[in-house]
Amino acid sequence: MKPTNQPTNQPTNQPKHDITFIVPVYNTCEYLSQCLESIIAQDIDKEIIAIDDGSTDGSGEVLAQFAERYDFIKIISQENKGVSAARNAGIKAAAGRYVYFVDSDDYLLPNLHFADYLAVMDKEQAPVLCGCLEWALKDATVLPALPKVRKAALSVYVDNTSQQHYVEIAPSLVYIDALIHRGFFPACFIYIIHTEHLRRYGIYFNETLTHCEDTLFVTQLLTCCEFTMIETSERFYYYRHRQTSITSQTNDPNSLSMPLAAVNHLYQYLLNHDFSPQMRVRILLMGLTALGGGLWNFTDFDTATQAKFKDLLTPEIYGMYQLYHALNLTFRGKSLRRFGDIEAMFKRWLDK
Repeated sequence: MKPTNQPTNQPTNQPKHDITFIVPVYNTCEYLSQCLESIIAQDIDKEIIAIDDGSTDGSGEVLAQFAERYDFIKIISQENKGVSAARNAGIKAAAGRYVYFVDSDDYLLPNLHFADYLAVMDKEQAPVLCGCLEWALKDATVLPALPKVRKAALSVYVDNTSQQHYVEIAPSLVYIDALIHRGFFPACFIYIIHTEHLRRYGIYFNETLTHCEDTLFVTQLLTCCEFTMIETSERFYYYRHRQTSITSQTNDPNSLSMPLAAVNHLYQYLLNHDFSPQMRVRILLMGLTALGGGLWNFTDFDTATQAKFKDLLTPEIYGMYQLYHALNLTFRGKSLRRFGDIEAMFKRWLDK
């Protein structure tokens, strides 16, 4: 099954590296060296594809300096098209058997076991492996989904009672169900992905989205077919989540309009594929995370901004949110976070 909104006719070339690290870059000069050095230090046959998405702050010069020192760093320069277009350019150019996405204001944690993980993925013919991340803004670790892997991560990173990591191999449907029960955290940068898996199923980032592109991408990645999935308790990634980044901006109407657009693309994905009813419920529970996040953002707008953009709130959107809440109650046995605040917001603006 192939999503129809992205090209699927990518050539299949013989891989030249074990893994390609795809780094979209836009005005992150302050953090870029740390990001690149964290990748360079990883002991794995690799290439780094850095996509300069029209930077104006000196990031391009930093990239050029690194590329001069390391022949495995490739630079793609393009006019500013957004992070989705930059990542897609990296996917299309990747010469590694696997790809890994790293945002240029974040970095990889040291001494990761990439070679071991790729060996297991090859042996099990598993196209996707998931790790953990350290989230700076929350001073927390985003924990694994599978229960035994989650328990190991808690012991290592929260309770400090063990240094023993755990790796589990499971059917993708088992992983998806565990992910939904835990709470779907749509981050593309915790997954090692077989490059040909993306190309075969036409899985690319939607270039019309400036928010929630990860939600749509990860949902399609995990549901395009049934496959063997691997999850590890090891943290891979330091997620900085800068307050100046697009996902951190308040009073930005795009932080609601883009999630709504992502939901429309999700419905198109459902329409274009012959999923079972059970899989459709899973896809809705993952994809409607975008809607919940967008409405959460809207509740944080000041009153004047809410009034200005209240037309974004419609009875249809309210119905979608009620569906999401009902599915969440049925599947997870709990209410959505801030459900009361969002319900009150709808009543406030839809009653006018």
